[in-house]
Amino acid sequence: MALTWDQTAVSDDVKTEADWQITESLIWGSMTVGLREITDANAATWGKRLHMIALVYGSDVKYVIPLAEIKRRVGLRTNATTWTDAQFRTEMGKRLERNAGRLTQDV
Repeated sequence: MALTWDQTAVSDDVKTEADWQITESLIWGSMTVGLREITDANAATWGKRLHMIALVYGSDVKYVIPLAEIKRRVGLRTNATTWTDAQFRTEMGKRLERNAGRLTQDV
């Protein structure tokens, strides 16, 4: 299934070319965080899950999208699969174990 998105409910001030890179990252990131919409109620969960993903993959968390930028995009929606907190933690555990296995293999 193709990823679709809708930003009609997002404030016009972030619908600019300059803001598109962050918006596009959140659109694609919706599949990884397991959330299909940014709301006032779940913006912090988006931020937490993005940080967890960065830690699992060994990325520098200073490059994670700041919570303020996530909140600016309240109303952004995709058709990504939604994961409960438990499902997300299970998936991150699997990814962490898989990545740790790759790091410990003899080259």
